[in-house]
Amino acid sequence: LLLDCAVERGLARATGDDRMQRERLEFHRRVQRGFHHLAASDRSWVTIDTEAPVEEVALAIRAAIEPILP
Repeated sequence: LLLDCAVERGLARATGDDRMQRERLEFHRRVQRGFHHLAASDRSWVTIDTEAPVEEVALAIRAAIEPILP
């Protein structure tokens, strides 16, 4: 699963103060582009927009993982 949102939104949601959070915005954008590339090149990835309401995100996650659970 790729839980995706705007970089600025993700950083605003982050808690704590670690090395990754102190990186510049462009670093985080490059990381996001890298994950988007991985997801686009492999059909097994499911991208979920985490800017949707929490209930919708939870339903999307459940829908993505239910088929692969035993």
